[in-house]
Order: sequence, then structure tokens, then C-alpha cells
Amino acid sequence: MKTRLLDSPTKRISIAVAVLTGLVVLAAAAYIFLGSSPSQPANGAKIISAAHAYTQALQQHHAPVPQSIPLQVLIDQGLLQPADVGSFQGMDAKIFLTASGSGPNILMRVHLPDGTDLVLFGDGNAQQVKR
Repeated sequence: MKTRLLDSPTKRISIAVAVLTGLVVLAAAAYIFLGSSPSQPANGAKIISAAHAYTQALQQHHAPVPQSIPLQVLIDQGLLQPADVGSFQGMDAKIFLTASGSGPNILMRVHLPDGTDLVLFGDGNAQQVKR
């Protein structure tokens, strides 16, 4: 008696499920390894340190300290690496160098692509607000 591998419906279904599972695992692996890279967190301590160093350099040269500067300026000056600003790289992100006398103390403001702003306050709180 000759038996074939795919004679019974149970064997056909089992092989189909195994092939389908393999394709799903392969697709998931391709997405994980070839898909978009996860966003990097910003290194807040380095950003604050770079802003402080920038402010001190301006004061040593008796130059006026602006209220805020783009993060890109700190990268261009060599005070930060692009990896230090994480997912804020390429965004309109400003760090505030001087405190305003009225209202809450804002440390950083980032214009997000969805039309809102992410605002980091001096007390450590962050809030997403409409522009």
C-alpha cells in the first residue's frame, strides 16, 4: 500500500498552518530588524549641561544671552552630539536660556509634526499644548 504525504486533510491542514506560522515569524523578524528604528530618548542632562556651557561662553565674551536658542545651535557648536537630542533631531526644538519673570519657567519647547508643542517646565513637568 502506497501512502502519500498529503493524503489526509489533517496532514494538509497541519502543513498549511506550519507554513503560515513560518511566514508570520519571518515577516515579524523582518519588521523588527529592517523596520523603523526605535526613537532614541533625549539625554536631558547633556542638553542642560550644553545650554549652561553655551550661556557661560556668551557671558565670558560679554555677549548678550538670548532668551532661547534652537537645539541645533548646541549641536553646531559641538556642545551636543545629534544622538543626545534623540527624537528631537530635525524638529523645531528650542531650549530657554533665561527665565521669564512672569508665568511658569519653561526650559524647552518642541514643535511637533501634529501641530502641537511639547513644553518642558522647570519643575520637571511636561505638557503637550496647541500652538
